[in-house]
Amino acid sequence: MKKTVIIILAILPIFLVITISFAGKILSLYQHIAVEKVRFVDESNKEFEPDYILVLSVGEEKQTNVRVYPDLASNKKVTYISDNESVCTVNQEGVVKGVSFGTSAIIVKTEEGSKTTMLVVKVTQDKVLGVTLSHETLDLKIGESKVLTATVEAYVALNKKVIFTSNDETVATVNANGKVEAVGIGQAIITVTTEDGGFTDTCVVTCIEGIPALQFDLSNDSNFVKSGKGYIVYIKEIDLLNYLKFDDKKVDIQEIKFRIKSGGSSASLTGDKLTITGKGIITVVAYVGEQNDPTYQTELRMMIQD
Repeated sequence: MKKTVIIILAILPIFLVITISFAGKILSLYQHIAVEKVRFVDESNKEFEPDYILVLSVGEEKQTNVRVYPDLASNKKVTYISDNESVCTVNQEGVVKGVSFGTSAIIVKTEEGSKTTMLVVKVTQDKVLGVTLSHETLDLKIGESKVLTATVEAYVALNKKVIFTSNDETVATVNANGKVEAVGIGQAIITVTTEDGGFTDTCVVTCIEGIPALQFDLSNDSNFVKSGKGYIVYIKEIDLLNYLKFDDKKVDIQEIKFRIKSGGSSASLTGDKLTITGKGIITVVAYVGEQNDPTYQTELRMMIQD
């Protein structure tokens, strides 16, 4: 008898749960249960946070899911609507597809009660959209240089490589990093071209004679021998400031800074004093302003031999 009672007590809660659940389903068949709200949910049926954004690429498709409350609502039919179909589309199964770069929203509306919810969709673009140079024009004196910065326009660009060219290298040259150097009197057009898409922008460079704002001059020192675009050096200690010419109307001597651009394993720098510690090729930069975007700068290339 006791065993029977214990068994009954053990299975009674389970029986009650099943009975209540079954009764709820039976009740829903005969009694209409109104829709209260609808929300976007993840695969585990958990509601998204209010600031959640669905991100997809152009051409990519993603399935979305919604939950209609209460769970026993009689009519759970919903309609999906895209706020901007030029950015993304959605079908009535909740599959969202990216069409073009931009931001839109998917709105879901219940058939009963017109309850709504919204999901923000951001479609990314992995292609370059354009390029812009940091300067439209530059005025340089012969011997001066300036770095042009190219900003590639894209939300997410996989290939941001650019190519710099000069239409007249007898007036101004430009290297792969956008450094423009005035070498002759006249005007030259510097063009930047994106590798992806072939987008371009230009800067007109006007080069004139005059005292450069900053310029290394080692021509009167026998310890340096001109060789190509640099100098062969025969001393181990160099006071860089002694070999620097500058326009004192533009440059305050206290604002001049130096840095080793390359060949740091062969030299050390303290203030304006360069100490040669090994052989190789060393490039030193004198500049005014920010290191990454100097107002004025000049370079000195040295070849150190035994």
